[in-house]
This record gives sequence, structure tokens and C-alpha cells, in this order.
Amino acid sequence: MSLQNITFHTSKDRMYLTEIAYIDYKPELGELEAASGEVAGLNSDAMARQFGQIRALRRQWLDAETVDAFFAMEEAVDDFQLAQMRIRADQSLSDAARKVQLQKAEQTLPSPIREAREQTRKFSEYQQARVKLNDDPGALQAWREDAFGAE
Repeated sequence: MSLQNITFHTSKDRMYLTEIAYIDYKPELGELEAASGEVAGLNSDAMARQFGQIRALRRQWLDAETVDAFFAMEEAVDDFQLAQMRIRADQSLSDAARKVQLQKAEQTLPSPIREAREQTRKFSEYQQARVKLNDDPGALQAWREDAFGAE
């Protein structure tokens, strides 16, 4: 049962019909994913095609508000990963241009994901600094204060 063009009379109706549509959507999604194979092995064009098919299937079964509520963040990450793949594969870009393009692509992510990536990056940089500055506690403390601020 597709939710397109259905008028909901109560929020309970909406919730019930959304649940039924989602249950109907899941097996079709499984068939689509099985037919497409493993995403990790796909090139960027094949991955873009698969993402497009999944998005179309979602919109076939679920209304736009539901798709946005449940899948907006996932779709933003998909778009970012696809852009990342294409940027990294683009041999015409210099290292500096590639870095700029990757940073621009990351800016398209929702802020909670950007913030989580930044925290992960900071922790990774801290781990590297700890190894590098292990013999110099003063330098490590200065690095920490520079990176994270005074305690």
C-alpha cells in the first residue's frame, strides 16, 4: 500500500498506514539490494544508480514527510560517500584541489554528522600527537591546549 495521495484523518491512521507501507516496502528493498549486489564493490555510477533506485522505492511506498523523517540523514550520508568516491577517483584534481573538494562535500552533511566526524578527527589527531610527543609532556600539553583549549 503506497501512501501517496492518501488523506489521513487522524495521526493514528497515519501511523498505522505508515507502518503497513513500511512493512510492504522492506521486502522490495531487500530484493532490490540483493539484485544489485554488494554496495562496497560498486563503482560510483553503479552506486549512484542503486541509491537512486532505493530512493525511488522509498518514495513509491512512503509519503515525502515520512521519507524525510526516517531517511534524510541516511540519504545525506549516501550523497557524501558518493561525492567522496568521485572526488578521490578524479585524476584531474591536484592534492590541494581534492582536499578542498572533499571539505566542500563534507559541508553538505547534516550538522550532527559533521560534528561527530570533527570529534573523531580531533581524537585521531590527538592519538597521533600522543605517539609523536610521548617523550615531551610539555609539548603534548601545549598541543592539547592549542587543539582543545585550556582545561
